[in-house]
Amino acid sequence: IVKGSPDDLSPEDHHEWQRTQAFGLLSAGQASAALNLFDQLLRDAPDDMQAWRGRARALVRLAEAYQRVNDTMHERLTLNDALKADPSLTAPTASLAGS
Repeated sequence: IVKGSPDDLSPEDHHEWQRTQAFGLLSAGQASAALNLFDQLLRDAPDDMQAWRGRARALVRLAEAYQRVNDTMHERLTLNDALKADPSLTAPTASLAGS
């Protein structure tokens, strides 16, 4: 919980606060808004792996929305962007690795 204005935080704490806000938007089903915030975070800190993973999750949610309306072209493009943001999305899960 932030007391006062987020603008009063140190740059590192403000970045963390914004990342938390982005994940909150994603959890609330606002994938586009979350994606915009993750993109802003990555412009400021391109090495922020949590923001890259969040960006990938937001893109997966957008791809799911495209799938629901049978827009396979945008679904595929968005999933490709998600894989670029977080290549670990293609890694097998522990349960599948042993099969």
